[in-house]
Amino acid sequence: DRILKEEYLLTDEGIKLVIEETKSVNKIFDDETINKLLATINFIPNGVIEKNYNKDTLTHSNNIGVITTEKKFITIRNSPRSSVDSLLLDFKNLMKQIAETLQIVYEEGTFYPVWEYKEVSPIRDLCIQTYEELFGKKAIIVDIHQGLECGMLIKKIKNLDAISFGPKIYDEHTPLEHVSISSMQRTFIFL
Repeated sequence: DRILKEEYLLTDEGIKLVIEETKSVNKIFDDETINKLLATINFIPNGVIEKNYNKDTLTHSNNIGVITTEKKFITIRNSPRSSVDSLLLDFKNLMKQIAETLQIVYEEGTFYPVWEYKEVSPIRDLCIQTYEELFGKKAIIVDIHQGLECGMLIKKIKNLDAISFGPKIYDEHTPLEHVSISSMQRTFIFL
């Protein structure tokens, strides 16, 4: 428990490891299956994979999502995201190599579409101007690893100029996730 708390101090401060004895076991895995499962989890990149150090922004990440067990197989679902097409392709190829090496099945599902930051964006310029007129202060513009819906729309509508905006959210994708109410109010007015 102490080791986990030290390792995850900055990202999951309240982490706990609870091991309990169970009275009944419906199924167990053989050693080969357990070793392949652990190797697969350890080989799959998880978290930040690539950053743009010039802008100090995240460009490519993956999160191991849900691991499920069925009668004859175990499924590991991933959520890779990237703002660069070639990095997403590299990830797909890496997943195939891991599967070949461990002699497991790789099935490719749908991926979040890539959404690259545009240096020139008329819609962003209009939104900045509108925000300043409405609230009397400058909008905060950041190139972040979110707004996946924009990638989906850009993929479907050629030459679409898109931005993603919203309220200030804290501790995203954790049990502590919360939103600034005043920021939410500004977002509603801005819409």
